Amino acid sequence: MAKRHAYEAQFKLKAISYAEEHGNRAAAREYKINESMVRKWRKLENELRQVKKTQLSFRGHKAKWPELEEKLGNGSSSKERAGGAFQLSPSDSEQ
Repeated sequence: MAKRHAYEAQFKLKAISYAEEHGNRAAAREYKINESMVRKWRKLENELRQVKKTQLSFRGHKAKWPELEEKLGNGSSSKERAGGAFQLSPSDSEQ
């Protein structure tokens, strides 16, 4: 399985520009990315033009429970980060 890669907005806009002239499939070949990524980025073109060009933008879903993830992330040990179980104390669930 290939390693996931995050792309900057500037790279995405270059791929979009190439795709508009040559087509999605040709852009995918030229930039060595999946054609579905080109289609997705073309739909998000207006939003991509609004962000900072060096920003790694639109990389996935936002957290469903950011407060909980923040709380769990702050007190986690290396064992927990490696896939161990989290255990909340009663005081954690009351807040």
